Amino acid sequence: MDGLNLVVVTLGCMFGLVIAFLSFDALLRYQYRSARAEWIVAGRPMGFFFWPPESDWVKSSFTRPVLMLRWAWRTPDWVADEARPSLEALRVGLAMAALAMFAGVAFEFL
Repeated sequence: MDGLNLVVVTLGCMFGLVIAFLSFDALLRYQYRSARAEWIVAGRPMGFFFWPPESDWVKSSFTRPVLMLRWAWRTPDWVADEARPSLEALRVGLAMAALAMFAGVAFEFL
């Protein structure tokens, strides 16, 4: 992979992940405020930049990626219209990161 392709793939992946991380935090903040019971059942997770005081760092390390992928594939019942843009942004960010990684592999073999 030449230098330009590597830069494009890296920036695309980083941009997608930043969008996904910020969107995940927005969804988690919404769940914490509006659906506290579901947040507790989920294991009191913390976000990448949002750390509720009742969350546990060790448990969150395991629940955060599970929740992120679960929310990417299935809309939780507690998501209202005001949180739907964050959910869509999470999905777009993860898709961008995956596409950038796939492009990196494709560039390597073309």
